[in-house]
Amino acid sequence: MLQQFTWSQFLIAALILTLLWYLILMLTTFRQSLAGLFFRSPIKNDVSGERYPGLISKQEAAEELSVMGKSRLAEGVEVLSMSDLHFGSGTADDGKLGLVPDVIKELNDIFSTLASEDGNRQDFFILQGIVREKYGAIATHPSINQINQFIKENAPFSISEQELDNLWN
Repeated sequence: MLQQFTWSQFLIAALILTLLWYLILMLTTFRQSLAGLFFRSPIKNDVSGERYPGLISKQEAAEELSVMGKSRLAEGVEVLSMSDLHFGSGTADDGKLGLVPDVIKELNDIFSTLASEDGNRQDFFILQGIVREKYGAIATHPSINQINQFIKENAPFSISEQELDNLWN
C-alpha cells in the first residue's frame, strides 16, 4: 500500500499536516494576540498620544494590566516642579526654605555676567527685574535687608539707599 504513494505526494501531505499542526498550536496558545490582529480596537500603544488623543501609553497600559496596580512614591517623597525646588541652607522663614540663598545666587550670577560683559547700571536693573519677577515674594521677606546689603557690597557701581528700597517693588 505505501508503494502507491510517490515522494512528492508524501512531502505535500507532510507539509499540509505540519501547517495544520502549527495553526492549531497558534490558535490555542496565542488566542488573545491573534484576536488583537483580526479584531482591532483603537491603537493604544502610541506613547506621545499626539496622533491619537485620549489613548494611553505603553507604561500606563502595563500599569493598568499589572496585578499590583500603580506604584506609590515612598513616604516623604513628592514630585515638584522646577520653580518649587530651592537649594541652600537657610531657616524656614515663612515656609520659604532657601529663598534668600537662591536670590543671592541669582544676584551673584548677574554680577559675574556684568563683569564679564562690561555691563552697566541699566543692564543690572534689567536683569534684576527678571529676578524680581521670578522671586516676587522676596519684597516682603524679613531678610530683604540682607539681600540689599549683598547688592550694595558686590555691585560694580554705587547704588543709593533709595534705589535699594525701590529695587524689589
